[in-house]
Amino acid sequence: MYYNIDDILCEDHLVECRLEVDLYKGIFLDKEAHIEDGNLQRGHVMKLPFWMAKIMSEQEYDGIQLVQVEILEIFEDEIQKHLDADPTIVNLKQYSPYYYQLGFKMADMIPNEIRLEGFRGANKLRETLIETLKKRSIQVIFQLVQSKLEELNILTEDEKQNFYLSKGIKLQYEKWEQRLTRRQKNDIPNKKLKEL
Repeated sequence: MYYNIDDILCEDHLVECRLEVDLYKGIFLDKEAHIEDGNLQRGHVMKLPFWMAKIMSEQEYDGIQLVQVEILEIFEDEIQKHLDADPTIVNLKQYSPYYYQLGFKMADMIPNEIRLEGFRGANKLRETLIETLKKRSIQVIFQLVQSKLEELNILTEDEKQNFYLSKGIKLQYEKWEQRLTRRQKNDIPNKKLKEL
């Protein structure tokens, strides 16, 4: 089994989790907790890497989910509204280099029918991410390819891949165009010779 390095880096992002059960000697999960007996109580909030939070949220004890994962602030309504208005002016990379991947993974963890304060739901998050990637690909990435700028520090990892793909396609098209122009130039004298 092989792991994608982008997946590993994406899932290393810290997310807040709330314990739904008492966790005996669970202090090792939260280094910032100052608890003498080492037991974490139900309701304790801690930060875990996304991959661990996902695993723990899928586990149950006596029919109760171990942890409830909180929605990251970077996917709450306030940010989504900015993205709906004009995604090209938002620097997504400052939130996470893997903004889209993390967003889809988070949306997959949340049941579609759940509505939380400050969060419109998993389906709306997915729609916003797709529309944002489309608009940013058309405007930001296309402008970078056309202007030959190398300012990629504003792009997420997905957008960088689109940029390099777009740049490669543009270079291939330019090479094809040059070959076509050379052929056309070479064909003109041959036609004149045949006519003579």
